[in-house]
Amino acid sequence: MERLELGTEERWLVDLHAADPEGPYVHRVRELLPDGYERYLRILHPFLPWDLPEGTNLPPAGFRTWRSLADEAGVEFTPEIMEQSLRTVLPVREGGGRPFGLSEGQLEEPARTSLFGLLAEASASADVYFYYGLAAMVRGKEPLLFRARMGELDSVQRAADSASEARGCSIFGPEYIWLADRSWVVMTDFDLTSTYVACRSELAERLLADEVLEVVPVSLMTRVDSRADLGG
Repeated sequence: MERLELGTEERWLVDLHAADPEGPYVHRVRELLPDGYERYLRILHPFLPWDLPEGTNLPPAGFRTWRSLADEAGVEFTPEIMEQSLRTVLPVREGGGRPFGLSEGQLEEPARTSLFGLLAEASASADVYFYYGLAAMVRGKEPLLFRARMGELDSVQRAADSASEARGCSIFGPEYIWLADRSWVVMTDFDLTSTYVACRSELAERLLADEVLEVVPVSLMTRVDSRADLGG
């Protein structure tokens, strides 16, 4: 793991973030990922048991998928489905909390291991970059940039630990992860409950076929905001 000076490998993000959103409540994939890729995907963060102890190794059967909850709630499962459409089957329990909850700003296990295993298979031992941007700035810290080898499946957690140690606070992230040649880019915004991927078709098919990841195809125009499934 190597910490880099800002301005070396993340400059391509400047133009992406310079794009104006449509309004205060409408945000789309094009604000998160660059154009020019063959495929765009949304990886829905799994619904984990609300009271799951930190660090617990959760088997695949221990989480709920968005599709299963949508079926239970009788709502259409679309690329723009949001948590509020599933609230009828996620009632607040006595004493607070729901039976299942979502993580914002980070992809939890077991989805994270599946994602990075597939990325590693597709990327051999190439360099990969981890960027902590807005998530760090919101906490009054400068953005952070790290470089590691793709084959190091624990790089994400070690990058998070390094970022937190360097800034003396807990930082969600990384916000962006990309291969050195940028053949794929992974983005997890600090207040979103899904991770978005830009990649080639071959990698997209691998991700879509994974038995643990819940993935849906999207486009640059797909909405990502919490009002996406309200139709307004």
